[in-house]
Amino acid sequence: MPLNYTNFRKILNRTFAPIIEVQKLFRKYYTNLEFQAERDYIDFNEILQLASEKYKLRHQGLKVLDIGCGQRYPQALLMADENDVIAIDISTILTNWSPLLIGRILLNEGIKRTVKTIVRKALFDKRYYRKLAKLNGRGFRRKPTILRMNAENLQFPDNTFDFAFSVGVFEHLGNVDKCVANMNRVLKPGGIFAIIITNYTGLTGGHNLYGEDETTTKVPPWDHLRKNIFPSDVYLNGLRIADYKRIFNKYFDDFKFYEEEANQYAKYLSDEIRKELSAYSEHELLTLGISIIGRKNPDK
Repeated sequence: MPLNYTNFRKILNRTFAPIIEVQKLFRKYYTNLEFQAERDYIDFNEILQLASEKYKLRHQGLKVLDIGCGQRYPQALLMADENDVIAIDISTILTNWSPLLIGRILLNEGIKRTVKTIVRKALFDKRYYRKLAKLNGRGFRRKPTILRMNAENLQFPDNTFDFAFSVGVFEHLGNVDKCVANMNRVLKPGGIFAIIITNYTGLTGGHNLYGEDETTTKVPPWDHLRKNIFPSDVYLNGLRIADYKRIFNKYFDDFKFYEEEANQYAKYLSDEIRKELSAYSEHELLTLGISIIGRKNPDK
């Protein structure tokens, strides 16, 4: 590897990645903890709003699937108050201080993930859930069922769920086509889904070690589409808006895409960057997130 400025920055970033990651985790789990609870609560309400406005979904008494619930499973927890919720994740979720669960995390995901999970749960989760409960206006009366399962191989019978949703997961899947096909299969005829995806080609689509507020100060704009000096520490499939539309169109007749441009970031699209990223439309570069709402054909 020739030692030019870009490669030097990449080597430097890799060298200090563990320190940066610790700083990021501290901000996420302490400094930004209440903000994260608010963000998760907003995502939960966006899911419900999408489903109720387009399909008049009454989110009570439903059989619900959360695809990729995450370590804190906030939307599944909020949804479980009035519904029967099954939440799945490819990782083992530490729902309680069970030596068996800790052993599974260690076996399946290694010492680094195990330590991060234990520290997060021991030091930060109680405050996080307290904030989430306050936003919800009450405590959590019921809990979802949490299963370790791959979203690309859903192990449920056909026509099981009334409603399926996912937040910030599809951009990390290796085979989105297979996941959408499985989601269609396990939804009941007329079943509804709501998906929120971080758009890969958007400014924050690189999932680098810095948060959205630092993307334009510590990271070159659209770095992941350019020199990728600050690579992501998680897998990204790199799918674009048109790719998602093609996949969902393959399995669903009735769905709608919502793509809201973050025009406040247009000022970072210099002439040089526009030329460098000419393969992408301005709409793709300014769209941070994609929301997809749809329904399975009632006759299938």
